[in-house]
Amino acid sequence: MATKKASKSRPATPEVPELREGEQLLSIGELAEAGGMSPEQVRMWERRYGRPTAIRLPSGHRRYPESMIPWLRRIGEALSRGHRPHQVLRLSDEDLDKLLAVPEPEPPASHRALDKVLAALRAYDPGALRRWVRELSAESSSLELVRDHLSPLLVRIGEQWRDGLIDVGHEHLASEVLEDELRQLRQRHPITASRPRVLLATLAGEHHGLGLQMSALVAAARGLRVNVLGTNTPLGEIQAVAGATRADVVGISVSLNSSNLETEQRLRALRDLLSPDVRLVVGGEGVRTLRQGPRGIDRLASIDAWDELLAQLVAHAGPEAA
Repeated sequence: MATKKASKSRPATPEVPELREGEQLLSIGELAEAGGMSPEQVRMWERRYGRPTAIRLPSGHRRYPESMIPWLRRIGEALSRGHRPHQVLRLSDEDLDKLLAVPEPEPPASHRALDKVLAALRAYDPGALRRWVRELSAESSSLELVRDHLSPLLVRIGEQWRDGLIDVGHEHLASEVLEDELRQLRQRHPITASRPRVLLATLAGEHHGLGLQMSALVAAARGLRVNVLGTNTPLGEIQAVAGATRADVVGISVSLNSSNLETEQRLRALRDLLSPDVRLVVGGEGVRTLRQGPRGIDRLASIDAWDELLAQLVAHAGPEAA
């Protein structure tokens, strides 16, 4: 029977696979193990992309032909080369073969290093992650560590979580290890009393705090006194602590998950609560999707912009702060 050719932008409707004579049927766990994947990955791909396709038994159980094992292993090879699931899982067998026939380019050293760190993270090896951070901190400035190494790592972690290669447990482990290391690194920087004071926090409902610790390290490297109030902080508490610590700058981190109208309204309210001479700065991945806020709020789209702002504050503080 003739079938319509699948669109390039959308996967073809999955067909029930045909069984070969004597072919065994596998559970999703057996298929995943044979293909070097996790059952959660395979289940998510089937739900999202329609592959692999299962046969439903009269009992209602779902089983997969063992002939899908080579296909799953080829998918794993494509992923290991840096291709994304949404790209390779939509390919026909012929197109997948063509993709894998292309010689794999040598990845840059920084990419290979991140691959090793991510492999250690998937193996729940926090020691490897700690060693990586400590080695880099010995040869990089605080800004370089955050900008050139930690930020790319977080991007890769987010991509792998989205693609089902790691789960929430891996993400939490990475956050705990990195926050611990960043706190220790921050304590190494001497504080210059005459320099501006910084208070960092996230708004209520925002539980991603790693950006706070990275921003705090960069500020500490400038000799600024930094207080990290933490995540999920009510506006009134931010106002009170800013006053008690005589903060010159209040920095708020916004993730993509919390970049919405409610966040914009809270930022406006916080601006009204803070003293006019306190600088309110908003950073994080969510800044790019926030609408233009009211006057009196600085929106910073990168860690470099944060460092430049801090340098300006130190310069404006006078010769005693220099």
